Formats: sequence, C-alpha cells, structure tokens
Amino acid sequence: MVEIPENLQCLYSGTVTRSDDEYVIEIPAAEIKTGTILPGETVRVATCPQRDATTPTSCQASHPEPPVSEGEQRNVTIEDIGAEGDGIAYLDRGYVLFVPETEPSETVDVEIDRVMQRFAVASVLDDKE
Repeated sequence: MVEIPENLQCLYSGTVTRSDDEYVIEIPAAEIKTGTILPGETVRVATCPQRDATTPTSCQASHPEPPVSEGEQRNVTIEDIGAEGDGIAYLDRGYVLFVPETEPSETVDVEIDRVMQRFAVASVLDDKE
C-alpha cells in the first residue's frame, strides 16, 4: 500500500513518450489551468504502471472525497488569484477553493456553493449574517 502525503496537489494519469534521448510524461492541460502545476516548475513524480484498464496496480490511489460539502461554512485565507480573477484558498491535501471577489492575503468567512472532485466554489458570507 502506498502512503499518500497530505500535501499531494494533484493525481492524474499520463502517457510516457520518448523524445530524442529522454522520456516525457504528459501533464493534462487541466492541471495547468487549475494552477496545481505551473509551466517550467519542478515537481516530484511518482509513477505507477498500469497493466491494463481492468488490472489495478498496488500503487493506484482511490480518489478521496472532497474535504468540503455544499452548504458548509469555513474561514479561509486567500493565497492566490486564478486565471479568471477569483481568489484561491487551498484546503486539505491541496484541494482548491475558488472564492470570487477576494484578494490574496484576505481572510474571509465563506459558504461552499458547489463541490467538484478537484475543486469547489464558495461565496463570501455577509458580515451581517
């Protein structure tokens, strides 16, 4: 059984191809769009060969449930700005939370509006609530 670190930022399947005297692992465009991987950035890679679609390997990780649920309220600190201008907070295991109309270093109370496997969207709670 492989131990998955808490700071795991992304998990995906990619194809290994040969390019001259080196091998290249493809990174899905979604990883770049969500900001979990940046072009030119050095990342740690763990490989798990997959024999075929019906034979799981001992190193395949199941996708854990998102660390939030719709309607949940949290206090978060905005750490970054996404491509669309939304604030980004990182939750457990590097899970991405998009919070529109926020700025980096801002700490806000939010309510989770929509939860997806790889990210969630939240709105800032009004101070008067």
